Amino acid sequence: LLMKKNIKLNLKILSLSYNLLGKVGWFDFGTALAKCKKLSNLTLNLMFTQTLDGDIFGLVSGLKNGSNISNITFKKLQKQFIYFFILFIYYLIFQIFNILLQYLL
Repeated sequence: LLMKKNIKLNLKILSLSYNLLGKVGWFDFGTALAKCKKLSNLTLNLMFTQTLDGDIFGLVSGLKNGSNISNITFKKLQKQFIYFFILFIYYLIFQIFNILLQYLL
């Protein structure tokens, strides 16, 4: 994996992987990636819960610590925002339905 020039890394950082990778240390993991001599482009797709923001910060700090990577694309996808948005739409539909029922009765 670390011998390729371009890496697209999909990290789904949830509680299970946090328990496994928390022992390694995100800063050290990012530094190891960044110091790989053949790696020049890195795309990170991160999906995580809000409680792990500090670990993402450690990973990005570790990546910036190494100097060999010239292009880091950092995409942060938060599931909780998507879930909140879906629940909000359901809430709006319910409220509209409730108002229509009151108007008809």
